[in-house]
Amino acid sequence: MVPGGGGDEETFEEFTARSVDHLTRLGYLLSGDPECLVLDCLAEVRRRWPGTDATTVLVRRFLANPAEPGFVEELAADLEDLRLALAALPPRQRAAVVLRYWAGLPVAEVATVLDGPERVVATETGQGLAGVTAAAAQLTAASQLTAGDGVEGERAAEAVLADGLRVLAEAAPPLGVGTAEILAATRPVVRSRRRWLAAVLAGVVLVGAGAVAVTLRTGSSGEAEPEGLVVVSATPTLGRPHQPPNVELPPIIVDDQARKLTRQLRAALDRVLPGATVLHPVPRPPGAGDRPPGAGDFPLPLEFHLDEYSGLDKGYLASATVDLGVGSAVIAIDVRWRSHEDMTRYTPCPEIELDCTFRQFPDRTRADVVVFTDPASRAVVHTMSSLRPDGTFVNVTVQSTEPDTPPPLSVEDLFRFARVFTY
Repeated sequence: MVPGGGGDEETFEEFTARSVDHLTRLGYLLSGDPECLVLDCLAEVRRRWPGTDATTVLVRRFLANPAEPGFVEELAADLEDLRLALAALPPRQRAAVVLRYWAGLPVAEVATVLDGPERVVATETGQGLAGVTAAAAQLTAASQLTAGDGVEGERAAEAVLADGLRVLAEAAPPLGVGTAEILAATRPVVRSRRRWLAAVLAGVVLVGAGAVAVTLRTGSSGEAEPEGLVVVSATPTLGRPHQPPNVELPPIIVDDQARKLTRQLRAALDRVLPGATVLHPVPRPPGAGDRPPGAGDFPLPLEFHLDEYSGLDKGYLASATVDLGVGSAVIAIDVRWRSHEDMTRYTPCPEIELDCTFRQFPDRTRADVVVFTDPASRAVVHTMSSLRPDGTFVNVTVQSTEPDTPPPLSVEDLFRFARVFTY
């Protein structure tokens, strides 16, 4: 195994330099595309430095979200047979075979990595060996070299498998980033839009204090609202003297990119917000101090506009209070683009998050959902962050409008947003 630290004197940089090739080959044998696995693994090892076993971290991340192997390069026919046979195994059997016959770990250590009873892991390893032997022509031939002696045949197949895995692992393409880039990519980054959520929720309170006029209308793009949705537009509070604004808000900007994202959301609305019937607008952050919200403070519900404070990365925001039939919630969506450097720094489920669920989708989109309690309101909040292979970064945060009540969108519901948008 590759422990996260070779002694008191070894730095994380030294560890990365000596272990990255091993981890890349391990990730390649497991998934065919090791980059995300290796970077996520090293990020976790760095957060817990020293003393965390990198092999265990990488394998368990793979097992948590086992994607179909994505080999792309051409290989010799015998290696092609082997990798296809390996890819056909269930994830745990594949991991057991790789750890046992490529990494050379004894069954007891394989069981530790896979976090299972030794007897069960031994069975999984044997089943994996049998599956590969039956599927790969070279291994089948090896097992028949000593016909009539099953033990000798199995040993011959094990030897051929170990040699084949070694050659296959050596075919793994380089990771594509050097040690300096890995160090930058694995630097812990806290990804949070909670201050924006707080501003949005504060806006909901302001709206509740004012008069609300209900109108049915089309969106700003001229497109009809999805069937069944009622848009509620807010007007400033009546009967309360206007106070000078404490914060001067720039005008709401709805450009072509904002309209594109709104179209993508509308196309997916029945899937991501099933049963939604009423949308209430909320003021855009930052809040407007103690003054009543003006009409210019309200973007249309769930219609994107430019985040005027996002700088060069041009983020886009959309929000609303949504009635889902089983409860209402404030939902806030943030979509922006990440550069390659920012993509490699994305760390799903950072250690500071106590309740986090990670998922990797077949198209290599990575996403997590964090559940936390807002200390000010004691409300339970669910927030989903996803990073798509093209650099689209999405953050969706939802909170019930009722105190001490979980939001009506569950963790699984929020994962539906992970691949809705393309920046």
